[in-house]
Amino acid sequence: MKEQFMRTALLLGSVLTGMSFIVMGFTSNVLVFYILGIFRGIGVSVFAVAVVTIGINNWFKKKTGLVTSLVFCTSGITGMMLSPLFTWIIERYSWRRAYVFMGITAC
Repeated sequence: MKEQFMRTALLLGSVLTGMSFIVMGFTSNVLVFYILGIFRGIGVSVFAVAVVTIGINNWFKKKTGLVTSLVFCTSGITGMMLSPLFTWIIERYSWRRAYVFMGITAC
């Protein structure tokens, strides 16, 4: 039951984050952009650092420090590799398309 709840929460958080990014790419109203930023923050908080660390501590009884460092190292490397890609999309197309691509990536 607990695992199913976590899976559902992570899925909903991911979809909320992704959809917020995608809709941000299509809006031109600053107020709507801010509201979508709130929804994006709520979605990201579902799979943020604390939740991931709790999941790691539940799965691994030994060497949790090693596993935690590997997980967050991987997220840092992914961010490092995606940053030039998003910069290229912004320069080549527009920030709106970059937001749509970020939303697709987040889902």
